[in-house]
Amino acid sequence: MREGVWTPLPDGYVEKALEIFEHRCARCGAAGDLELDHHRPMEAGHSLYGNSVPLCRSCNARKHTRQPERFYDRWTLAAIAARLWELREWLASLAPEAAPC
Repeated sequence: MREGVWTPLPDGYVEKALEIFEHRCARCGAAGDLELDHHRPMEAGHSLYGNSVPLCRSCNARKHTRQPERFYDRWTLAAIAARLWELREWLASLAPEAAPC
């Protein structure tokens, strides 16, 4: 059963997330067939809001519901953390009181 939290995404969110990750899969670098993945799994109660990482379909299928630490190497995790910070900063600029913790 999926336990994720649904949070509405602001206009331009998907485009901004893809832009921040340079329109590439965060794991393998592929440029096509990207999907926004819950970096922290939906099954653990995390929404896409401020938690979105683009993955190609193949990487997304392999990650499935794994925690990021069980899927990425530490260097990739550090790069993702920096990009998620940028995404959250963008969200905070839209509505500072609504920024994720």
